[in-house]
Amino acid sequence: KTKRKSKLSSLFVPPTERRRNGDIHDFEAIDNYILKIGEEKAVLIHQENKKAYYPEKNYSYLRGKFLKIGKEIYFYLLSSHNAKLSIKIEKYRIP
Repeated sequence: KTKRKSKLSSLFVPPTERRRNGDIHDFEAIDNYILKIGEEKAVLIHQENKKAYYPEKNYSYLRGKFLKIGKEIYFYLLSSHNAKLSIKIEKYRIP
């Protein structure tokens, strides 16, 4: 018998490939805002407007999350250091 490849394994893209290609690996949405998160940048989109956010040197973005408190909307970006055990959480308020 020949061993068949798992469908999931063919979908896995190693982190080095994602970094090289700049792929988006996480999406968040709230109201009319979309946040696209990649390791090298996050892009906040509202209607036709886009704003890019970049992690600190030697850090990569992992996840993003929106939080709505009353009428105020915030988003958080989680990043980790590429070589040492260190994480950062950035908080931004949407005007």
